[in-house]
Amino acid sequence: MIDRLGWTLLHFLWQGAVIAALYVFARSLLSRRLSAEGRYLLACAALISMVLAPPLTFLLFQGPAVSGGVWSVPVSTWQRLLPAVVAVWFAGVLMFSLRLFGAWRFTRRLRALSVPAPIEWRQAVERIALQLGATRPVRLMLSSLVNVPSVIGWLRPVILLPVEALSGMPAGHITALLGHELAHIRRHDYLASLMQSLAEALLFYHPAVWWISEQIRCERELCCDELAAAVCADVLTYAQALAALESLQHARLELAVAADSGSLVNRIRRLLEPASAIVNTLPGPGAAWAMTLLCFAGAGTVAMHAAQSPPPLISAAHVAPVPGPSPFVLMPPPATPAVAITALAAHTRRGLLFDPLLPAQVASQTDSQNTNIREVWRKWLSEDVAYIISDVERRAFRQFATDEERENFVEQFWLKRDPTPGTAENEYKEEHYRRIEYANLHFSTAIPGWKTDRGRIYIQYGPPDEIDTNAAAGRPWRVEAWRYRFIEGIGSNVRMEFEDTAGTGDLRMPGSPLAGMLANPSLALPAAVPAQSSVLMPSVTNSLLPLVAQIDYERVTDSSTMVRITIQFRNRDLQLQSGRAQVNIFGRILTMNQRPVHTFETPLSVFVAPDQATAFAQANSVWQQAVPLPPGAYRLHVVAQDRASGNMGSYEVVLDVPQFEEGKLAATSLMLADSMEPRPAKTLADAFTIADMRIRPRLGNQFALSERMGVFFEVYNLLPGPGGKPSGSIDYEIDRADSSGKILSFSDDIAKIDHASASQVTIRRRLPLSTIGPGAYVLKVKVTDVQGNQTLQRETAFTVTN
Repeated sequence: MIDRLGWTLLHFLWQGAVIAALYVFARSLLSRRLSAEGRYLLACAALISMVLAPPLTFLLFQGPAVSGGVWSVPVSTWQRLLPAVVAVWFAGVLMFSLRLFGAWRFTRRLRALSVPAPIEWRQAVERIALQLGATRPVRLMLSSLVNVPSVIGWLRPVILLPVEALSGMPAGHITALLGHELAHIRRHDYLASLMQSLAEALLFYHPAVWWISEQIRCERELCCDELAAAVCADVLTYAQALAALESLQHARLELAVAADSGSLVNRIRRLLEPASAIVNTLPGPGAAWAMTLLCFAGAGTVAMHAAQSPPPLISAAHVAPVPGPSPFVLMPPPATPAVAITALAAHTRRGLLFDPLLPAQVASQTDSQNTNIREVWRKWLSEDVAYIISDVERRAFRQFATDEERENFVEQFWLKRDPTPGTAENEYKEEHYRRIEYANLHFSTAIPGWKTDRGRIYIQYGPPDEIDTNAAAGRPWRVEAWRYRFIEGIGSNVRMEFEDTAGTGDLRMPGSPLAGMLANPSLALPAAVPAQSSVLMPSVTNSLLPLVAQIDYERVTDSSTMVRITIQFRNRDLQLQSGRAQVNIFGRILTMNQRPVHTFETPLSVFVAPDQATAFAQANSVWQQAVPLPPGAYRLHVVAQDRASGNMGSYEVVLDVPQFEEGKLAATSLMLADSMEPRPAKTLADAFTIADMRIRPRLGNQFALSERMGVFFEVYNLLPGPGGKPSGSIDYEIDRADSSGKILSFSDDIAKIDHASASQVTIRRRLPLSTIGPGAYVLKVKVTDVQGNQTLQRETAFTVTN
């Protein structure tokens, strides 16, 4: 990122000079045809082009310059100066921003210390504003801190009139100058001046920016002069008023638009002799020399930058037969002007598009070196499916150029592995992400569990049949042995050992026959199956089946977040048919532009014995669907239909799927559960499975006095302490909802929590409610990371009833 920004700043050296040269050429060509307003718009267009050039250049770096071929990128010593270039630019931006902030503070002080002008002058301002067509209300204030009339503010403009002007200048002159300031207000010049100042702060190092900005200010004053002179109806009086300003000296205000800006001599000449006035279209000698040097420096930047990019591919037209042992040699193209111009354009394009962040060997198979893939897709390839994608699929994925192609590939990728393609659930995909969750919970140290050796084996082959934690056999370090009865493609009774020779808690696999295979993992792919058709969502014509919903998010990898959709409905709203309650749940997740991402259709059925009908009607039913999604915004639409009565209920919400950034302390929301049970490792996971637990949330957070309330949440990215373990505390506090007092508080040591690691800490607590009594409460949890000096708080309300 630093190098990319540095290249962008250097490329603007020649870009700014070229834009300024084009502006000079256009203005010289049209000088006699353009009015002051036309010249003003031309200068604004030039400055806007300068502001847009750096971000466009920065974005161009995200795409490769040439596809195919293998080349090496030399690491030049001058490229190491790019961080210094960025640092100097940032310091300059900060300095000019502080200057701009000081001017803003001073204009606020001017407004605060001014007093209302006499009523007759305020009426004069209203009369002139009506003539000019300025519709916004304008306040006229007197100030002793300004020497000339000035405008400050855009939404609520104020004209500041010097106190001495009421006695030192004729009334006609003041009226003319007030017309000039009202012209500024009508044209929204204060806002334009603010935008100019921001552009100058960001591109301060280029003299062309300052020269173009000064041209804008001069032309702006000429435009206002024409409007004011038209209202004044006496050009001589207005010119005398401008001449009177020459003797007034004042401190220039960056954010105030004053009547003495620009060259007063030139403005007076244009008013009195418009036909003979000469418009200066060239920069001064100093600015011209500076821009010329910058243009040469920018050309050198392009040449140096393009030197890192691959040479242009030579076509068959440039291959000529020659006698000798080799039938062909590469010959340069004919030196014609057209070829020379084309080569220069290609050279410049490579300099703009080539990405200096590419490593030396662009043809390497490492995913992080492929700039064709956006960051989210790169992470999907290198994190989510790193252990299960084949080399053929990996190469195919790199060839895609559009997001739509990648999305279709991902959909087919999971469909190929779905053991039951005729159903809405993809058991393979759900089990894969469950294994990643389990690895993050149990094998994390200073790095996420899915990156460890044990995590990799667990994700690829599932839980082992046997685990021997006492396999050290005289070795002074911890050893853990896993045994699989059978692994397809490897054999029977496969034993794997993991050692912690460094004492960090990270058990690693030593030299093993599996090492070569694990370095390039792949699975045999079943035959492709037709894509599933989208779920046909029924239209809800009534809402006789009320739904309560809850959305929870958990981190799986940096590029994937598990979205848990929990729906609850009352059993008394269901009708029994032949002793069964049957509900169909339809769901669809769309992007914000209505593109389908995930669909599901789940039939639910439960048999209710006659003697259990009353108890069943008094309870609730809970359904959950877990869907891994990339971070971003989505739309969720769920419809539930009672098959016996036909009654339906719907739920629709925007999913704001968070990204749990690596290195930043983060946590899931608090989940209050009525059931938290361990799940045996070899049993199939269901929708309520989180890592090695089966957790059923209590929607509505209402519990009976006799129950034990489950508390579940996960904390990510704590800094490791000595030995790789995190250090800190989890502080719990239960307060009354009416803020009448604290009921209960206690704390847990993070280092003593089972499977606690720096990358993830999973909190599972059961709180007895009989000790606090019925009422409405708030549970507050505070996480303190001692090593990282960070804190994080979560809270949720709940109710206890009899």
